[in-house]
Amino acid sequence: MFAVLKWTGVNSGLAETISASGARYAGLSGPADARGGLEWWERQGEATLSTFVNGDTTKTQALLTGGKTNWACWSF
Repeated sequence: MFAVLKWTGVNSGLAETISASGARYAGLSGPADARGGLEWWERQGEATLSTFVNGDTTKTQALLTGGKTNWACWSF
């Protein structure tokens, strides 16, 4: 699976990644405020958009939290 996320006017491609819980998508490029890459993670009906800290995929900094999900879309 592959997703395109538009954040701050920039489209970023995110690939489905392994997750112990929920659906997780990540990409190593992003707009100016997310140069380390982006991670979109949905768990138990709530979504978070994060950036990787200095490109380290084990460390993230949240950009948006508390997104509510349903079968068709996400909203904040």
